[in-house]
Amino acid sequence: MPLAHRFVAAAIERIGLSDLQDVVSDVLSGRSLLWLAVDDRGVIHGAGVTELVREPTGTVCVIVAWGADDHKRCAPLLTIIEQFARDECCKSVRIIGRDGWSRVLPDYQRKAVILERQL
Repeated sequence: MPLAHRFVAAAIERIGLSDLQDVVSDVLSGRSLLWLAVDDRGVIHGAGVTELVREPTGTVCVIVAWGADDHKRCAPLLTIIEQFARDECCKSVRIIGRDGWSRVLPDYQRKAVILERQL
């Protein structure tokens, strides 16, 4: 995971809803999957972490972290993750992240928001 660490760390730090060490531990133990956006030269342009969450209505593939140097260049990775979710019989793919994702991903609907007040 060293080559993807900066992407995952930046994504987690930006939102602040996950603990980086927990995400790394989940990837290393196999509870979560690490996805890399790599070009033809082998250069990594981004990385994501997913986990399958079982809910009463079915399984959801949750993208818990997604970081990239160039999100447009990494867009094909999302298609691959969505196909993985279909193959795993998931009912949906869920992204937990910045509000800006709603503009970049028009096929995804906003299901909820997270409001927080610092005390």
